[in-house]
Amino acid sequence: MKTLYDLLGALPDDDAESLRTAFRQAAKATHPDINTHDPDAPLKFRQIVRANAILSDADQRATYDRLLSLTLRRPNWKLKRTIRKVASDAIKVACLSAVSIGGYLVFEQSRRHPSSAYSGISVPSRRAVIGRFYPERWMPSRPARKPGILRSTRRKDKQP
Repeated sequence: MKTLYDLLGALPDDDAESLRTAFRQAAKATHPDINTHDPDAPLKFRQIVRANAILSDADQRATYDRLLSLTLRRPNWKLKRTIRKVASDAIKVACLSAVSIGGYLVFEQSRRHPSSAYSGISVPSRRAVIGRFYPERWMPSRPARKPGILRSTRRKDKQP
């Protein structure tokens, strides 16, 4: 980050005379009449003039120094925010992985040993459950016939 002191080429603890000298040198180096080949010379010159106006006034300089010290105290706030975001995303991924792996292991354990997975739970048999909803399937009123086979009333071994 370029400060007003960097624009003038001065130090923050310089007195008013040193700031005036630094301003004159910077103004000579960036004046648009001297630097006609540089298209950014007018912008740079205006920035230097504005920096001198702020730093030459005692109240504005004190305010600027206070704000500059606050800014320089926490130089990497964007980096810290990025690190915090990456860390929280890594924790989320780790938790989801742990839940997924745990669920898979429980499923595999119950698939391999079905009786140990449900040791405290009594599960009715499939026949009992289906018989409750479809009693004719398991308890037919007449003997079941194979589909597609018709019974004839005549016997094959008896001839008329």
